[in-house]
Amino acid sequence: MNKSLIAALVALVVLALAVFFGLNRQQQFAPVETDPAIADFADKLADAQSIILAKGEARLTLEQRQEGWGLKESGGYPVDLSKLRKLVADLEQSQRIEPRSDDPAHYPNYGLASESLASYSALDQEGNPLVRIRIGSRMTQLDGHYALLDDNPQVWVVGGLPQITASPRDWLKREITDIAAEEIQHVRLADGALSDNDGTLVVDQPGDNSPNQPNINQVASALSNLRLLDVRSEQPDLSGDTGLTEYTTKDGLVLKITHGQDVEGKYWASFNSEAHRDRVVARPLKQDDSADDFPQQAQEERFQQAQNQSETLNQRLGGYWLQLPSIPGGAIAYTMDDLVQPPQQEKTE
Repeated sequence: MNKSLIAALVALVVLALAVFFGLNRQQQFAPVETDPAIADFADKLADAQSIILAKGEARLTLEQRQEGWGLKESGGYPVDLSKLRKLVADLEQSQRIEPRSDDPAHYPNYGLASESLASYSALDQEGNPLVRIRIGSRMTQLDGHYALLDDNPQVWVVGGLPQITASPRDWLKREITDIAAEEIQHVRLADGALSDNDGTLVVDQPGDNSPNQPNINQVASALSNLRLLDVRSEQPDLSGDTGLTEYTTKDGLVLKITHGQDVEGKYWASFNSEAHRDRVVARPLKQDDSADDFPQQAQEERFQQAQNQSETLNQRLGGYWLQLPSIPGGAIAYTMDDLVQPPQQEKTE
């Protein structure tokens, strides 16, 4: 047999083997591009009373309560519903792409070892699992992640899975208040007060002292886009006495803030609000109107808005201590020493 014939036979054998193993692989790992990762996901989730998110050793529990979804580890403080809805929508739209091994001994090869995987579990009222997705390493070639779905031992490559985070800050509803500085009519401190003067807060009875206007402006804007960093259902261990700062808006909303610092210098505060009809400021309805054109009906409408805002704030913030960023937190805790400067003594020759 000549060399040309041998070479041709070898090539045929290699081609036959390639075809055989290629077909076998297609049969074993046949792509399924139209099947959802979890069949009937929305129907199963309808009875969910809790959702457990885990990432490595970190673990969070979102619980369905009478007032809505709250974070168990933060005493039931409300979660950001927009983030929860997005998580559920992404999971519902995720798709199975390709199967892999069903041997648990191979799970670590897919990043599905118990100590490192991320997981999403939905439970009913009795704690029975409705949905469970365990997410491992990314499979870049197919733009997906290796995952275990419910109790099926089969590993799948799944596309469209969201990133699972188990940090409270990522799930808490972080917005506290968003009250613009020009809406503040009065601020009462422990040792003094500020009042509105044509849209700007000024110190009541400054005496011979001159105002520290940058600090006063910080006090005025402290409730604008105020966001929390963390939540406690019990008062933190504060390093000193607590203070009380009371804000009153032009619509009659009174916000009482008890505040203090812990041993690490973090600012914590608890909030309580009320609405007072007699504190609604008469304001023109239109730019060309005068305050005398402020009808009783408009005053009542603004009071009702303040009352609704007060009820919403108390329902969400009542009973909690919130960690505040240092700048608005520090401004809320200012005393008069921070807001006025004593007169400078004239230099003597």
